[in-house]
Amino acid sequence: MKLRCTLLRLSLTAVFTALPAATGFGLSYAQVIVIDPGHGGGDPGGTGLGLQEKNIVLDTSERFRELLEADTQDTTGGGSWTTHLTRDSDQFIELAARSAYANSLDADRFLSVHANAFGTASANGTETFSYSATGSGANLRNLIQEEMVTAWQLTDRGSKTGNFSVLRNTAMPAELHELGFVTNSVDAEKLGDADARQQAALAHLHGLQRHYGLAAHTPGPEVPPIAPAIPPPPSTIDVTVADKLGPVADAVIFLNGMEQGRTNSSGFFRIDELSAENFVVSAQTREHLGEEHAIQLRVGEVASVQFRLTSVPKVHEPMMAPEDEAPAEEAVSGTCSSSGGSGSSWAVALLVLLILRFRRTSQRS
Repeated sequence: MKLRCTLLRLSLTAVFTALPAATGFGLSYAQVIVIDPGHGGGDPGGTGLGLQEKNIVLDTSERFRELLEADTQDTTGGGSWTTHLTRDSDQFIELAARSAYANSLDADRFLSVHANAFGTASANGTETFSYSATGSGANLRNLIQEEMVTAWQLTDRGSKTGNFSVLRNTAMPAELHELGFVTNSVDAEKLGDADARQQAALAHLHGLQRHYGLAAHTPGPEVPPIAPAIPPPPSTIDVTVADKLGPVADAVIFLNGMEQGRTNSSGFFRIDELSAENFVVSAQTREHLGEEHAIQLRVGEVASVQFRLTSVPKVHEPMMAPEDEAPAEEAVSGTCSSSGGSGSSWAVALLVLLILRFRRTSQRS
């Protein structure tokens, strides 16, 4: 009975392990993913052209883990993952310990990241391994290889089988990827570039997503839905105009030199539906000197501007004689003028009377 239950459990495990790759049903729970950065510590791995494999693969693996965590948080696509690294620092981990760690977590998938090296500089390209030629491990291998060739455009060395310890001793589907050759100048340019390593990490994410029947998805920060834009409340300027006698009606109000209207009988005028900015308000009448004020409006503010105008000074003109009163003129007689005034006139009149009287006496005698 116990043997039958064990066989049933193993059969079910095999079926559900193959389901994502075979059916594309996707994920119903967070998958436990173990990422294995190769080498470390006193084991630098491949070296060449100033590069060390252990540093390249640790950086790429950490970037891969960050993408898996971001993908879990992103609700717009992708999958849900629980991620572990066999090492997260420059330390050496035995090969058997790496597989044992993944097995102890009951991991769903194991992805090992490496870089190649060779004595001949012409060796180049990317390749990916699985323990078996078929099954979920091979499916994961094929998709990682495909995504990496697309991302880096290096020579496609193909999907292969390999009797590596981390593939042979892991209890879950596993793959081992060789990014490129640190000993080749073209490959090394990719391996030494941080942006390229980010592309490699994303290629691994996309390959893993597709392996689980998900569309390749690049996670991003979750963006809340955009609420309808609410326009800011308008601002208002209340203008009051007065002089020393009181409110000034019919004063012309200007805003930035543009006429807005005239004050009412109370000397009031409102300018509304304004935006929050700087304005110059001025008031003018024919009887007053013009005046202006600068104002800085805030959003939704009702500001007050008060003008106290000064009357235009009046110009005083000299007094004019009435039109029917002409200035006195000197009396004129013939071509001679009398310089004796009214006394001289009487003397002349008396002389004329004496002459007339003398003539009449002469005629009688």
